[in-house]
Amino acid sequence: MVDTSGLCKAHVRIVRCALLTIMTVSGAVIGLRALLGPLTFPMKATNPVNPEDCFALALVLTMLVKADAPSITNS
Repeated sequence: MVDTSGLCKAHVRIVRCALLTIMTVSGAVIGLRALLGPLTFPMKATNPVNPEDCFALALVLTMLVKADAPSITNS
């Protein structure tokens, strides 16, 4: 029998890190746009809804990903 709980928890950590990275980048874009106005580099942020949507979606998905993933066992 293979213990996959460690592998599952590793995947959850990777997903959480990716979502936190997305939140960090989009939060920085939101802050820069507030300070400097519409941005065209590194990503187009002339409409404030785009980075805010990315931030909100990543935040909601981060809250949905459980840190204590259930272990999968084969009987």
